[in-house]
Amino acid sequence: MRGKEISDSKKLILMGLCGGKCEFRGCEKSIVQDMLTGEKSNFSNYAHIVASSENGPRGDKTLSTQLSNDENNIMVLCRDHHKEIDDFPEKYTVDILKDMKREHEAYIKDLMNISKESSVIGVKYTANISDRVTKINDEDIRKCAFRQNKYCRGEIINLSDSKADERNNSKFYEFERDNIKNNFLQCIKPLLKKEKVYKFFLCAIAPQPLLIYLGTLFSDITDVEVQQLQREPIPEWYLSDERNEQFHVKMAIPEKKHSRVALNISITADISENRVRDIVGEECDIFKIESNIHGNDIIKNRNQLEMYKKKIREVYEIIKDVYGRDCEINVFPAMPVSIAIETGRCWMKKAHPSLTIYDEKNGFKKALEIKYEGEDK
Repeated sequence: MRGKEISDSKKLILMGLCGGKCEFRGCEKSIVQDMLTGEKSNFSNYAHIVASSENGPRGDKTLSTQLSNDENNIMVLCRDHHKEIDDFPEKYTVDILKDMKREHEAYIKDLMNISKESSVIGVKYTANISDRVTKINDEDIRKCAFRQNKYCRGEIINLSDSKADERNNSKFYEFERDNIKNNFLQCIKPLLKKEKVYKFFLCAIAPQPLLIYLGTLFSDITDVEVQQLQREPIPEWYLSDERNEQFHVKMAIPEKKHSRVALNISITADISENRVRDIVGEECDIFKIESNIHGNDIIKNRNQLEMYKKKIREVYEIIKDVYGRDCEINVFPAMPVSIAIETGRCWMKKAHPSLTIYDEKNGFKKALEIKYEGEDK
């Protein structure tokens, strides 16, 4: 015997609870819009956890008829996952499906509790690193914002449109710098000119010189939350608000002996002075910003970024005051994504000396020059 059909009122409730997305764990498919064609319609399937018939998948002689119109026994799924759970009922048991439904609906409820004032505009930028093709999924950015009690409004702005990499293009850095700037002027600059103050939520993966340049475009006066990819225990974009008491940043400031200046930034690894001298020679004063611990995954907290930003601002100011605005700072970086972007954001284009960024590819090589070239239109 089959239980009652799902009433229209229950379907409306279920659509609200699922937030317009498939409730299968890990599926982010919309059930109100075709992701390929963009056509909007109701593509939902209403799937019974305990089947509405005792002979159906996960059917029960007593509960099937009792729960056939119970919203707690019905999941909203895309067509593919409705078929999957019914084709493999021994794998997708009642308890597993209840957990999926509860997790998804709790996520939607938490999302709805985020205020409009906490909305941000998601921005991503990627560029290939050697033979590694980099990619950032839009949904990962939204999840990162959600974990920090923020909501990414609208589409994620993508500042990337190049498939080139530095292996086969001697002009890669200049080419990609122009790409970033053009995309920034087209997508971000108009928002900065509006009366409303927008908060940007920035995720990026690219060679360090390009990340530094990206930071200079946003600058320190733009409201930007820079994120960091965490690789352990699982890959995710996130920075915690908790304080990290083990991480410290120190500066080494040389006595002025020469007019030439270098800046050694050793965060992910220690760059020896000899490696810098091999490039800049002996007649150069070398400043150094160094963390007490090194590694690719050491930046996990916002206070670590704030600690670094304080030091890099101080170094920029000292160099400007001692060596003059017209000197050139030769930058040798070993740093995570977030530190690289903040290195650029803390550089004031009208006040600080120009930057020449080196990149480490079987030895340091000059990659990019960053200097004030007048106001962008």
